[in-house]
Amino acid sequence: MPLFNVNLKRYFYKTAVYIPRIIVYGLLSWSLWVYIWIVCIQTVPIFFSIILIFFVIIGFGFCCWCYTATSFTFPGSPQNNNGYIHIAPYNYSAFISVKQNGSPRFCNKCEALKPDRTHHCSICNRCVLKMDHHCPWFSNCIGFANYKHFFLFLIYISIYSFYLFISSLIILYKFVIIFDGTSKKISVNWILLLVISGVFAITLGGFTIWHFFLVFRNLTTIEALKQTHYITNRLNYNNTFESKIDIGNAFDLGWKKNWNQVMGSNKILWFLPISKHLGTGESYPINHDVARKLYEYQQKTYRDV
Repeated sequence: MPLFNVNLKRYFYKTAVYIPRIIVYGLLSWSLWVYIWIVCIQTVPIFFSIILIFFVIIGFGFCCWCYTATSFTFPGSPQNNNGYIHIAPYNYSAFISVKQNGSPRFCNKCEALKPDRTHHCSICNRCVLKMDHHCPWFSNCIGFANYKHFFLFLIYISIYSFYLFISSLIILYKFVIIFDGTSKKISVNWILLLVISGVFAITLGGFTIWHFFLVFRNLTTIEALKQTHYITNRLNYNNTFESKIDIGNAFDLGWKKNWNQVMGSNKILWFLPISKHLGTGESYPINHDVARKLYEYQQKTYRDV
C-alpha cells in the first residue's frame, strides 16, 4: 500500500506539470480563434481582415515559440544528468558571493557548493544556475539557460495582448456605431477577449518593464529582492569571513554589456528564443569598480592584521 501511494504521488506530480501548459496553450488558441473568426471575418471587410489576421498570427506564433522554449529548456544546474556535481567541491576561490555570515554558499540538500547566483529550488529539488524564480505557469525554473526565452515571452505576450485589446476595442466601437447596438448581437467571446487581453496587457506589461530593469542592471529577481554578500578576508569572531560591505552590484557591467549577457552578442538572434547567452552559468564577469573596491578592502584587511 505505501508503495502504491508513492507511485500515485509521482504520477500526480508528473501529470500536474502539464496542466498549466494546457491552460496557456488553450487560452492562446482561444484568443486566436475569437479574434480571427468573430472579430475579423464576421465583422471587418476582407482586405483589413487579412492584414489584422496576418499580424495576430505572427504574434501568436512568437508567443507559443517562446513559451515552449521556456517550458522545455533546462535552466541549468551544477549537477550533471546523473545528479552529480561537476564543479570542484572545495574550490572556494572561484566564487565571490557568500552567505550572510560570510561562510561559503553550500547547499545542504545537494551537498555541494553553490556557484555565484545559484540557488536551490525546493520544487525542482535541485540547484539552478542564475536562478530568477520558479514559475508554475511554465512548470519550470527560470534560470541561466532559459531566462532569455522567458524575457522574450513577456515582451511578445504583452505586445500580443495590447494588439488584441486595442484593435478589438476599435472594431467594437465601429461595430456599435454601424449597427447601433441593436440589429446585431455582440458575441460574449468578444467581450471576454477584451477583458482578458486588457488585464493581461496591463499586468504582463508591468511585469515586462520590471524585467527590462533587471536585464539592464544584470540582476535576477532574487538578487533584486535580497542583498548579495561578497567574500572578504576579514575574519569575524566565529572564524567566518565578513561580508557586510557596500560595494554595489558586482555583476553590473553597464547596460549594453548587461543586455548582451542575457540576449547574446549576435543582434540578429536577440529577439528569437535561441540560446546564445554568454558563459557557462557557473562564473560571471565582474564589474571593474566593484573588483577594485573589493581588492582595496582586502588590502586594508591585510594592513590591519
